This record gives sequence, structure tokens and C-alpha cells, in this order.
Amino acid sequence: MRWTPARYDELESAARQHQRVAIVRHGQEVVVVAMGLTTVERSEALVCRIPMTGEDLIFPLHEIEAFQVVEG
Repeated sequence: MRWTPARYDELESAARQHQRVAIVRHGQEVVVVAMGLTTVERSEALVCRIPMTGEDLIFPLHEIEAFQVVEG
């Protein structure tokens, strides 16, 4: 995925508002709650939570193939 300033801002806003985000990584889609952005091994990453289990996950931004903020 190419990270334009607009797409990065969209993800950052979703994290600030703890919105649900559909993320495609390694060809698989997962819907998570965006919790924030952080740095892992000198790369930016999305910190998120699986709504059903409460498990926290970290997705390095360079591994995200696509994302969409889920409305509602």
C-alpha cells in the first residue's frame, strides 16, 4: 500500500477515535478497533484490538495491503 498523507491521516484519525478498521494483510482481512500508532523496530505500526476477544495486535504499516474505516 502506498501511504499518502491523506490515507495516513485517515488511519491516525480512526486510531484517535477508536474506530473499527478493516485491514488486509497477507491477503487476509481482519476487522479491529484502532487504538493508536507506535514505532516498532524503527517502523511505524498500528496498535489495535480484536473486538471479540480484547486481544491487542500490532500491525507494521509496511505490512498493511489495504484498509478501510468501518462506519457504524
